[in-house]
Amino acid sequence: MVWMRAIRDGFGNREGVLAALMVNKGIRACKNGIEILYKVFYNNDYDPSILTSKLGKEFWGLKVGLKAWPCCRVAHTYVKAALDIAGEYNIEPDDIKDIMLTVGKFGRDFLCTPLEVKQKPRLSIQAKLSLPFIMGVVFAKRRVIIEDFLPEQLGDQTVLGIAGKTRYKYDAKLSKDAIGPGIVEVNMKNGRSIERREDIPYGNPKNPMSDKELVKKFKECVRYGEKPLDNNRSDQLVERILSLDSVENMKEISEILE
Repeated sequence: MVWMRAIRDGFGNREGVLAALMVNKGIRACKNGIEILYKVFYNNDYDPSILTSKLGKEFWGLKVGLKAWPCCRVAHTYVKAALDIAGEYNIEPDDIKDIMLTVGKFGRDFLCTPLEVKQKPRLSIQAKLSLPFIMGVVFAKRRVIIEDFLPEQLGDQTVLGIAGKTRYKYDAKLSKDAIGPGIVEVNMKNGRSIERREDIPYGNPKNPMSDKELVKKFKECVRYGEKPLDNNRSDQLVERILSLDSVENMKEISEILE
C-alpha cells in the first residue's frame, strides 16, 4: 500500500482536461486509438459492442456510486452499520467490551489481516484499509472524515483502544462480491449485544446520498485542496453546481476556483 493510491484517479482527470484543451486548440490525435490498443496488446480479442450497443441510450454515469467516507469502499457497509449503532444507542467508547465483524474474503484478506497491523496502522493509507481502525474512528468520534486519517491522528488512543477490541469472523457466503453486506456486532460491558447489518453501501445508486450529505462531504474535501476554499466561495460553488442548468458560462464556476 503506497501513497500513489490516494492520488491515482487525479491523473485520469488531468489527462481528460488536457485532451479537451488540446482539441480546443485544434491539435489532432489518433481517431482509432482503442482499436490499435487492442490490436497491438490483445491480438484483437475484444468486443466493441460493450461500449457501442447502447451508446446514447444507456448512460453509465447514472450508475456510478459516490463514496460517502474517505476509506475503502468495501468498508462502507460496516461504517454505516456502526454509525447507526453508535447514534441510535448513544454508545460511548468505555461502554464497549468488544466488536465482532462478519466479513467475506475481501474483508478478511485486505481489511482485517494481519489483525495486529490493522489494529495499529502506521500509515494513513493503511488506516483507510483497516476495519478495526475505522471502527475505532466511528465509535470514538461518530464520524469518518479526512482528518481522522491524517498521520497525526493515527496515534489517537481512544481510537486505538476500540480498534484493539475489534475482531472478525469469516463467512464464505459473503465472499461472492468484494462489496457485500457489512455485519457489525457490538458487545457491551453491561452484557448487551447489538448487531446491525447493512447490505448496500451508502452512496450506491440504489442507496444514494442526500444532497445535504453530498454538500457536507464536498465542503469537507475542499478544505484540503491546493487552494482551500473559504466558506463563502464553497457556498457559491455549491449553488452554481446544484443549478448547473441555469449557468450560462462555465467561467461562473471556474472563476470561483481562482
